[in-house]
Amino acid sequence: MMRMLLLRGLLSGLVTGLLALLFARLFGEPSVQSAIDFESAEEAAGGAAPMPELVSRAVLGGYLTVFVVPFLKYPANPPAVGSEDSIDHAYRGIPGWC
Repeated sequence: MMRMLLLRGLLSGLVTGLLALLFARLFGEPSVQSAIDFESAEEAAGGAAPMPELVSRAVLGGYLTVFVVPFLKYPANPPAVGSEDSIDHAYRGIPGWC
């Protein structure tokens, strides 16, 4: 029973993630790319030299995946941090002079 429930949750999360990716690719990416093209054309029309790309979009996506998403999902101050019981349990067996 529990295994089937976990499997259904896993599959529904996978399908939802794929649908979100498809939606972003179809509706989000063209808008972003057209905005980038517009800015590049505007710079070229003004005679300005094109600015170098400091951070690629792939690096930015990796940064979002590795740092921002876990930072938002897992709080810096979990609920049990201030609990005396959890502090005693974490430091039990460590000598006082450490």
